[in-house]
Amino acid sequence: MKKLKIALLASMLGLGACTEKYVFEPNHDLPKMPNDKEFFATVDLGNKHQKIESFMASDCWAGNWVGSYWDESQKSEIAELLFSQEIDGKYPKGIGLSGWRFNLGAGTTAQGDESGIEDPTRRSESFLSNGVKDWNKAMGQQYFLRKAKEYGVNDFVMFSISPDVSFTKNGMGYSPGGENINLADGKLPEFVNYISEVITHFKNEGIDFKYLSPINEPQYAWDTKSQEGTPATNTDIYNLVSALDQSFTENNINTKLLVGEAATWEYLYKVKGNENSSNQIETLFGNDSEISIKNLHHVAPIITAHSYWIDKTAAQMRETRTAAYQKASQHGLSLFQTEYSLLGEGFEDHPGHESASYNDVALQVAKVIHHDLNYANVESWSFWTALDQERWGHKNRFLLISVTPSDGAYGNIMNSGENSATKSLWALGNFSRFVRPGFERVDIEIDGNTNILSSAFVSPSSDELVVVYTNLTDQYTGVEIKMDNNMRAVESYVTSNEFDLVKEEINEDERKIQLLPRSVTTVIYK
Repeated sequence: MKKLKIALLASMLGLGACTEKYVFEPNHDLPKMPNDKEFFATVDLGNKHQKIESFMASDCWAGNWVGSYWDESQKSEIAELLFSQEIDGKYPKGIGLSGWRFNLGAGTTAQGDESGIEDPTRRSESFLSNGVKDWNKAMGQQYFLRKAKEYGVNDFVMFSISPDVSFTKNGMGYSPGGENINLADGKLPEFVNYISEVITHFKNEGIDFKYLSPINEPQYAWDTKSQEGTPATNTDIYNLVSALDQSFTENNINTKLLVGEAATWEYLYKVKGNENSSNQIETLFGNDSEISIKNLHHVAPIITAHSYWIDKTAAQMRETRTAAYQKASQHGLSLFQTEYSLLGEGFEDHPGHESASYNDVALQVAKVIHHDLNYANVESWSFWTALDQERWGHKNRFLLISVTPSDGAYGNIMNSGENSATKSLWALGNFSRFVRPGFERVDIEIDGNTNILSSAFVSPSSDELVVVYTNLTDQYTGVEIKMDNNMRAVESYVTSNEFDLVKEEINEDERKIQLLPRSVTTVIYK
């Protein structure tokens, strides 16, 4: 079995963490400081795992407002940050997302204050207006959808959080309560036909949705009026997916159906809370289940979940992701992680939300990505959300790009203002920009270490290896490369307190690469 050895090297100084100060200057080279620790790692190129399909983000909710009302210069900058793969000297222009999630809104924007959703930015537009399709709705979302296409993105997911308000029981985008889907009696055929019409329209416009995800976090009641949403039982999901499958066949639609969007990983593999909406893998894909959808033609052999809440410790993440992967594998399913942001608190290696820096938040994102990739073996990973107003001291917990209206962070989002890339964007970019579709994860092991996370991926042609290191310590750590093949490190990209995915060339005779304290570093070996 072909192996490649990497030594993570640091000379023990006997002085603890390095205390020498480095003065950071704009456009300066990365600092070279004495190192503090020593570890060894082995990468096994012959032991391959999942093939990566995409890294994504969602256009909820600000995408439609910004895309509709902001100046072109601001919108195009945001699109470049999200989708560009170009590198300008030492600085990537964007994070090269390879997928994009498009919200099929329920139409609460048109209802205004009567929608019951207090925050206007949490309302969304529908393509239905008094029963008539209006393709000039959701133009902001369409802007970013088409920009993604221009930048070479091919994986598009349309997702529905709630049926259109004209189809719901209460005529609202939130649920009246209970466990069942907020869909009025007799409205299932209309809802399904509407979805098929939207997908067909965009295909004719040059946007081919690879997947449709028709239900989101069905375990929650969604009756608090904070945003659109609907619960659903597993039986509700079976009925909706079966109808969609038939409609897709009748309309010659090649889009695949993504099922799950479980509120946490545990809902996939065990009974948790309401048994009617949990244990989704066994219930929806089990051979003995009366409501199995596994043999429906348009259902993808994939089940999806969100990484919220079960993200406090490494041990917790290993346990839950491994359990989900094992159960999915037993049923021939792959896993996608389709939503994550820092909803919870009490994370290890994190100082708490109030005192956390933007880089601390980004490191938590990187830590979750690492565990989802290495233990759930996810083939696609998505952040929620791509852009939003930064309010209530949330920093970059819920956004990749901060958008500030001209009248301030709490101002009217329809007033074009300024955008700002955050550390979470660049930390995600350490993965998304370099781990491209078709790369396969391979084994990497660092002996005796738990605070430097590492994920390794090999290109389809096996001539490039990408390793993403997340250094959760306050120590400088050197990386010395020892190879028994022709690969060597050629460049690295660093995200830290001081740097935003900054490129550093690695000389052919240079044996050491340094991981900065509290950083994410992507190293390219060729």
